[in-house]
Amino acid sequence: MLLTSCTPALFLYFGLLPQLLSALDLIVPKTVDVKLGDRFEIPCFDSSNTDVQVEWFWEKPGSKKRVLYMKHPTNRSEDGFTFGTQNYSMVMRVARLLHNSEYTCRVRSKVGTKEETANLRVYVQPGIQIKKTDKPIEVDDSLAEIARCTISEAYPKPDITWYKNEVQLKQSDENVDLINTIAVEDEKYSGESVLKYRVHKDDDQASYYCNVQVQRTGDGINSSTVQVTLHYPADEVNVIVSPEKIAEGKKATITCKTNGNPPPPIILSKDGEELQNPVSEQYTIEHVSRKHHGTYQCAIKTSKGNFISKKTIIIHYLDPVSLQGFSLPVNKGENISLTCSAHASGSVDYRWKKDDVLMTTDKNQQITNADYQDSGKYTCSAKLADMPELQESESDYLTIQGSPELLENQTVSHVMLLLSSKYISCHANAFPKPGVNWEGAIVEESNKSNYTNGIFHSEIALKQPWEIFIYSRVTCKIHNNYGSIDREYKIISLFYVIFLFLLLIVVIIGIVCFMSWRKRTSNHGYYNPRNGKDSSKEGNPSNVRTSPSSPTTIEVENDEHIHLYPT
Repeated sequence: MLLTSCTPALFLYFGLLPQLLSALDLIVPKTVDVKLGDRFEIPCFDSSNTDVQVEWFWEKPGSKKRVLYMKHPTNRSEDGFTFGTQNYSMVMRVARLLHNSEYTCRVRSKVGTKEETANLRVYVQPGIQIKKTDKPIEVDDSLAEIARCTISEAYPKPDITWYKNEVQLKQSDENVDLINTIAVEDEKYSGESVLKYRVHKDDDQASYYCNVQVQRTGDGINSSTVQVTLHYPADEVNVIVSPEKIAEGKKATITCKTNGNPPPPIILSKDGEELQNPVSEQYTIEHVSRKHHGTYQCAIKTSKGNFISKKTIIIHYLDPVSLQGFSLPVNKGENISLTCSAHASGSVDYRWKKDDVLMTTDKNQQITNADYQDSGKYTCSAKLADMPELQESESDYLTIQGSPELLENQTVSHVMLLLSSKYISCHANAFPKPGVNWEGAIVEESNKSNYTNGIFHSEIALKQPWEIFIYSRVTCKIHNNYGSIDREYKIISLFYVIFLFLLLIVVIIGIVCFMSWRKRTSNHGYYNPRNGKDSSKEGNPSNVRTSPSSPTTIEVENDEHIHLYPT
């Protein structure tokens, strides 16, 4: 009976109590890092329940002191600590080194008590400075001092690490030696860390820096980076020519480059003849000519021996173009060979054009059975195959000589204008310059002529059209030392054409009038179409009535009426 009555209470105690205690979950962080002089706040319990008792304890060396107490409505604090506005947090406005300690938050309620501890770590960010070694470092397989990292007033004791090109250097590496000297004064740490490193030639561009960390979290502070000067003997030398392809007249530089530091003295020579000793960084030729062609050599002497490097320099050039075959006029019908040549440092590509029209890409331009149409301006362009930017060109005129040759049909008919004179002209190819004779009664005495590039042109005016009645001929005769050629013009007067036209119209009108009269005569004559007899020779028929005072009307059976007027 007693067990039965106690069952609900036991169930409440053993069943609900763990749940109630779990409601006292605290939110105290394990560690809190705060910079010296900054404000810090440590939370404890997140709840709006005021029916609890909250206490904060400061773990001092050898003792534990309560610094905060709260049970509504009572609130007590000591040593400058205060409660925050929420989460029953503990607040200190200014962190000091003496605050480095553990702090415990304890919460009591009707169901029990729970507490959690936080470790507060006050730190001081140190001053940091890095200084590289003043002297160049010899690459001789020994550990050499690279730099020193100095720190001041750090708390707690800092961790110092070194980096080369973002990669950490560790003491366990046989090429690394780290020497740290740290001392404490007024609870703050100062000192320096020395980096010694076994350098190699490829470390001449390496960057070094140190990292100082006083917090247990975060990235710490990096110093600036430093680079050191390395000294190592050269074991090779190279000749560098710029540009790679050198054109005559341009600028060129020759550089002797070694892998030693400092660079050893270098002797520059060309084809065995010394040019400069020692050579500076660059040997410059402002205006290169073909005489600079040759083999250039850079030589050094070191503790490891003598080293030599050679390079042959080719100077590219292209001389002006020379043309052959244009000296004298060429007779019509002959075969011609035009030649283009240019002295150059290598093979040359040629291109021929006539009056800007591409003809061939050979060195020689062949012309078979020359004619006047082959006359004109010829241009040859030469281009260096190995260096196309080097180009030269030359032009000349080719003249074909022979008897005149008309450019148009020999016979042309012209109809002259009615009220103005008419000009006619002759065009012919000819060389040398020809003369011209105009023949014909209707030709004026003067004419206009010109001669350009082997083409002869002559023009003459005809007499006024009224001076030409029907038809005439005009002849143009062009001649030179090689022969002559004639051109005949047939001139037809426009007056004559008009006369024929008018005459044609008159004839047509006459024919039309005659045909009209003929028809009228056939309809009003004495001819009887029925019997083919002339009714005037027979007596009046009985069916014909006449009236003396009016025109005689003949009535025919078919109702045809013929009116006869008395004379």
